[in-house]
Amino acid sequence: MKRKLLIIILFLLFANQLAVAETSLPDNFEADFNRLFLSTEPLRFQDNIALLDKIEAAIPNLSQDEQDLVRGKSRRYLLVSQPGEFAISRVYAPDCLQTGVAAPVAFLRLTAVDMLGKIGNEDDADFINNLDKNKNFNHPYFEEICKKAVNYIQTKQDLAHQPLELTIKSDEDVYEAGEDIFINYQIKNDGKEAIIIAPPFEDNGVIDPNGFGASFLINKLGTDKIKMEILPLADFLSVPISPDKVITIPSGGSYSKRVNIVRIDNESILRDIKYSSTEILQRSGEFSVAAKYEWTELRKAYPMPNCWHGTITSNAITIEVKEKRDKPSVAEAEKLVLKDILKDSPNMNPSVKVFLKELTTPELWERMVAQVFKVKEEAIPLSNDTYLIKDREVIYLASGWGCCGLISMCVTDLDKNNQPELLYTHSGGSGIHRTNLAIYLENDGKPQIIRSDHAYFDVDLFLKKIDDQKVIVEIGKFKDYEKAIYLPIATLGNIVLESKGAEPELLIQFDEKLPEKVKEQFR
Repeated sequence: MKRKLLIIILFLLFANQLAVAETSLPDNFEADFNRLFLSTEPLRFQDNIALLDKIEAAIPNLSQDEQDLVRGKSRRYLLVSQPGEFAISRVYAPDCLQTGVAAPVAFLRLTAVDMLGKIGNEDDADFINNLDKNKNFNHPYFEEICKKAVNYIQTKQDLAHQPLELTIKSDEDVYEAGEDIFINYQIKNDGKEAIIIAPPFEDNGVIDPNGFGASFLINKLGTDKIKMEILPLADFLSVPISPDKVITIPSGGSYSKRVNIVRIDNESILRDIKYSSTEILQRSGEFSVAAKYEWTELRKAYPMPNCWHGTITSNAITIEVKEKRDKPSVAEAEKLVLKDILKDSPNMNPSVKVFLKELTTPELWERMVAQVFKVKEEAIPLSNDTYLIKDREVIYLASGWGCCGLISMCVTDLDKNNQPELLYTHSGGSGIHRTNLAIYLENDGKPQIIRSDHAYFDVDLFLKKIDDQKVIVEIGKFKDYEKAIYLPIATLGNIVLESKGAEPELLIQFDEKLPEKVKEQFR
């Protein structure tokens, strides 16, 4: 009688909590929860697991009222299922699937504690710690799951006041299979005091095989079978770290590394699947990549008592890996260039030969998937003419008539639109030596070459790249033409690409201290 009275009181209390706004909880949540946890009918595991899955899936999106509803119900069930006179007795139905737990009440208590841990706060952690852990009544796993639930709540609270923020960013959004994939990994300290961490990477930007804390999670989108976590060996081996290796991040400061995630697993342990990151990222597809830094309670055994401990997870980024595109060989490039020449000059002798030398840099191929070739000097009258080949299409860059053709080049992003360009200088002229400045870019997918309106006379222009938006141009003379070694004479200034009118203009911002005599040569 007392048990029935208690159940009626609990039903009335739960009914009052139903007066909330429309929720993201499952339909008929109240009735299903009461049937599962508070009725005395035989328990059918297969009928209830779907409800528990729905509640768990909804937890990240619940409003505060919805969270309070689930918390209140879970706590009241745990109270009413305490050992004693009012404990609700249950049995498994004859057709119940195997739960792995002998007693139905023990199964429900494990479930309620787990649910409370995922949605609870500090008050709930105290509540769980104070539950009666009668060894004769509870499943042997009950005490362990209570500890896990409390730890989960405390971790959530720590994250809410987390001074460290981990972010990652890739150099590019699209890579070719076999390319190195670099990730910029940054831990920022938004706290008011300096924080000491163990070094997640070696100086050369790979995961330290002896530690400490850094890992990457890679998931091939569109499948649940290709997932992996790249971990340092210190997750499995007790390898002490020297105290002098620690990193201090000042308030407002950050720790940054540029990490090649294709090459970091040589000394690492892989979870979930047999593939290495190199094998995964050499396959075409889209991949989600996130990073984690973790210094857990287990690390306290190391002689580094002042190190921050906890777990932080980064944002997730998406990268695409495409099938590798083969570079045309020099012989194939010669055929492509000759075909382009004959198309523009149909009266030229078709037996003419074109001999090329390749000037392609690794950065040019990696960022623009393009090649640059120059006609060898013996191929008169085409000697030193320079061509760019992209997707087997030929683009004429510069004439070499009477001089060197292309002199120097670099990949830039002067207009800051995240689309790389090829900036270059080239010389020519018959009798009067002059050097021009030009840039190759793609506008709406169409190739475009913008040339400076002025040329520099008598000496050559050389490019000195500082970064994608800052390129210095110098005047000088070749010391070794074949090796592109030159002797600088003076610095003219910085190169800018300005949008003026219909067409962008390629300009030089002259150094303020540049003598007028030097400027006069640029006309």
